[in-house]
Amino acid sequence: MKNPLLIEDIEFIESNIESFQEHVGNSFNHYMNEWLSDNVKFNFWAFFLAPFWLGYRGLYEYAILYIIFINITSDHLPSVYLAFIFLFPTYLGFKGNILYFEKVKNNIKKGRRASGGVIGIIIVILLQVAVFNVFYN
Repeated sequence: MKNPLLIEDIEFIESNIESFQEHVGNSFNHYMNEWLSDNVKFNFWAFFLAPFWLGYRGLYEYAILYIIFINITSDHLPSVYLAFIFLFPTYLGFKGNILYFEKVKNNIKKGRRASGGVIGIIIVILLQVAVFNVFYN
């Protein structure tokens, strides 16, 4: 699959390389290789640990939707639940790197600091506990 980044995106990376390095941190070289590659590469961690990867990368809006949808469908629509529990992580496996790029790019444009990390994982866990208590208590 061809990488969907535009020439403008690549120019934005080049002109803001220090900001990208600050936002991405230790995984900077990995993500630069992914984002600047000619082809989209499958992100195993986004697939295998979807909600935690989303939290770690600061993609909270996707994590919230994932957690709420999983909890809504698990008892009431089991076939939708089973399809979603496989399809959404597969989508993240293929599109997660691009979603993360868009998040970092928007943070840089708006002057926001990097978010996520271990605190992001903790937020996702607390969110799952809260949503579970709402739906099952």
